[in-house]
Amino acid sequence: MSNDVVYAIYKTGNVIRVKHSTNGGTSWLSSISDRSTTANLCNGIDAIYELGQGVHLVWATQDNNSDFETYYWRLTPPPYQWTENKNVTDDTQYEVGGAPTVNYSQGRVHVSYNLKAGVQTWSAAKTRDRYNGVWQTPQFISTVDESMAERLEVRENNLYAVYSKFFIEYPKVYFHLAYKSRTLSGTWSSSEGTIIDYAILEDPTSFNLCKTYDEKLQVVYVDVTGGQSFFNRSFNGSWSGTFTLDGNHNYDLIPKGLTNVSNDVFVTWKIYGDNFIRYRQYDAIPLSPQGLAVSGRDFGQWSHPILTWSFNNEPDVYANDNGYEIQRRTRQVPGNFGNWSTIAYVAGNVKTYNDYDIIIEGTGSLYQAEYKIRAIDVGNNISSWSSTVSIYFGQFGKMNSEMKKFEYQLSQNYPNPFNPTTTISYSIQNAGEVSLKVYDMLGT
Repeated sequence: MSNDVVYAIYKTGNVIRVKHSTNGGTSWLSSISDRSTTANLCNGIDAIYELGQGVHLVWATQDNNSDFETYYWRLTPPPYQWTENKNVTDDTQYEVGGAPTVNYSQGRVHVSYNLKAGVQTWSAAKTRDRYNGVWQTPQFISTVDESMAERLEVRENNLYAVYSKFFIEYPKVYFHLAYKSRTLSGTWSSSEGTIIDYAILEDPTSFNLCKTYDEKLQVVYVDVTGGQSFFNRSFNGSWSGTFTLDGNHNYDLIPKGLTNVSNDVFVTWKIYGDNFIRYRQYDAIPLSPQGLAVSGRDFGQWSHPILTWSFNNEPDVYANDNGYEIQRRTRQVPGNFGNWSTIAYVAGNVKTYNDYDIIIEGTGSLYQAEYKIRAIDVGNNISSWSSTVSIYFGQFGKMNSEMKKFEYQLSQNYPNPFNPTTTISYSIQNAGEVSLKVYDMLGT
């Protein structure tokens, strides 16, 4: 998913197909060309979107010797073009591998794969990087035949691999969920850490991994020890305790998806035999608003402070009618500041505020005003305060209805995504004819 496009990628027959939506999945477009593949068995597709680079796609198909080969393609941003077709498992004549995953960091693409990757086949695991367009020599994550699935994530300039590994204590087969890390350009550590120990996984691929904006790794997994249960742990330098998402079922739990928006985590799963997809959200405290700035702006006869900031990339802030709280304090120079007080709440889809209580023009800089804001989501979770900004001004003065001058302004549409309607607000200084044009992603 990019900021305004959702991509759905799947294999059907002997083609890989991409559909995309610009309205939150209400309708899907098929203007991206299919990619032909072999009709052989495919045992994994993974993709990730990188701003400015497009979609990094990996997939694996069985070759004529019943081994799997992993391939990489990149789908450029609009106008969509497929490029960089690459067999990732071509480093040596006998290199093979499937069940791939993909991630990226600055200038790099990271691909993992299993050397055997057949159904219920344990094998060694590798990663291979593409650095500035050049594919590097593959590296072993695990050198023995003990891993079946891996997930990759980039955290604080390090690459992390989370993988399942098995061992036997007759008559039971147990699994570790383990992890390793390396610098982005380095080699994998010989030591590994353990996320869970002595688990009994019904399916050793039944785990998933993502990273939130605060650089925490989030892992979900199914453990059948004592009944089918679905768990979560997070990593921020050390692993948190275990949180139960769903527990003690007599039927298989099947993870479906794990993703995040900002620090909110979204997970889906189903129980074998029913017809429902289950869903939970970890509703994190919003991020502190960034980019707060203040400047003077002419509103006809008077000039007043205008605050601007960057949108929080969090849907539950964006959808809140009171998404930002604005506070101000003032002082007479060179005196002390008074107490902070709330002067306004504005919607989460707004990123400007005009302070009509203060007039900047006057005799000298007699006063100073400081401002700060914080974000509030629909669950009433409140962020920490932003950094403060200040401006000097000459006098206080409330603007009455006769003094207030409208400015030229085009607001963000809301809701977005929408179905079937959305509202686009605007203001102009004087009544007159208005032309409003809406363009799609291709500029048409």
